[in-house]
Amino acid sequence: MVLAVVASLVGVLSTVAARACMLLADEWRVMAAAVARKAGEALVIEEIQVLAPKAWEVRIKIICTSLCHSDVTIWKLNSGPAAYFPRIFGHEAAGDCLSPKGNGCSKFPVEFFGGMPRDGSTRFLDVNGQPIHHFFSVSSFSQYTVVDITHVVKLNSDFPLDKACLLSCGVTTGVGAACKVAQVEEGSAVAIFGLGSIGLAVIKEMTDGGADYCFECIGLASLMQDAFSSSRKELHLDEFISHEIKLEEINKAFEMLHEGKSLRCIIWMDN
Repeated sequence: MVLAVVASLVGVLSTVAARACMLLADEWRVMAAAVARKAGEALVIEEIQVLAPKAWEVRIKIICTSLCHSDVTIWKLNSGPAAYFPRIFGHEAAGDCLSPKGNGCSKFPVEFFGGMPRDGSTRFLDVNGQPIHHFFSVSSFSQYTVVDITHVVKLNSDFPLDKACLLSCGVTTGVGAACKVAQVEEGSAVAIFGLGSIGLAVIKEMTDGGADYCFECIGLASLMQDAFSSSRKELHLDEFISHEIKLEEINKAFEMLHEGKSLRCIIWMDN
């Protein structure tokens, strides 16, 4: 088994685990995807065409994915450079790689493309042949997706796919922000605004596994769980998974995250 991690344009890791499977380069497939037709409206499960990958691209069969606040934030935008609709969201996932192996290294500027990073075109069409835009060049809310090879990194074959999803925006962004970007020094005073996956990961990194004391002062069950997860202990990825649902229930994941009832929701693409 060959596993891969897909990295989004904002410099975080979006997890895609991939077993190597052969697929003819000129094939296209009709598969199900959760399509955002308009800003802020419920996603629609549709059959779409997933076009063949071009040079420097690979096709991934998504096994599971997770929902991030970035998906929800940009899903709400009805104007501006990031507002592309219709669109397939999602940038944290695990699945099977369906393209011949390759190797290369490229770097792209941070831009909100609605398509692939090299040429801006899309690899998704609806049943009427109309284009559907990408999100962060990943679009994992589809049973199949096409990504640039720079967004794929090998993982160990025994890594659990649902945990692999978490090595993306949440955990790696929090840990990386603290130890790689800010390079926080021992003894520094640190303020953390927001206790989602990123905030919890920062706490784990800054406190060598968690805080000695945590106080939840609002009375919300979700915050009690966040406070517990921030206490001193090893970083266990399964602690970040609060719910698991099917693709058909994806709008429920949006609702739970918006209401503060979910930390990370794993979305399984097949029943």
